[in-house]
Amino acid sequence: MRIFCLAVATVVLATLLQAAPDQQSKARAGVCEREAEKLLGQKAVRIRNSIRLPRKLRGLPPELPELPAGTTAMGMWVGEALFDGSGKAAQVWPIREVRLKPAFPALNNAFVDAILQWRFEPLLLNGKPTPFCMTVTSNIDFQ
Repeated sequence: MRIFCLAVATVVLATLLQAAPDQQSKARAGVCEREAEKLLGQKAVRIRNSIRLPRKLRGLPPELPELPAGTTAMGMWVGEALFDGSGKAAQVWPIREVRLKPAFPALNNAFVDAILQWRFEPLLLNGKPTPFCMTVTSNIDFQ
């Protein structure tokens, strides 16, 4: 198994964020902005063309567990991440998980666990530390 990238997506195509029917309970795109004020007591901004991502201070790719024999997998992992005013990851919501047969939650959980360890410099807007949301994607090659 090989990870091609774990990167920030500044532009997300709607087709990437359509959850498969078996994932209807997963978070939908935009959940970060909707939940930020509830979690942090402050609205968050989305990282996009007009707002640059602060410099990453710490971030490693996920430590992926070995898949059980006979497991088939395909797809891309997509999630939304909320970072507080200090640049620390506060919450991660999977939007689209890698499809595995049979199910193997440890693989998809590895992405969330890795992102929760990320740290950025604080995002300053008008001189104030501001929480921010970003979309994270990872392409997987299971050859």
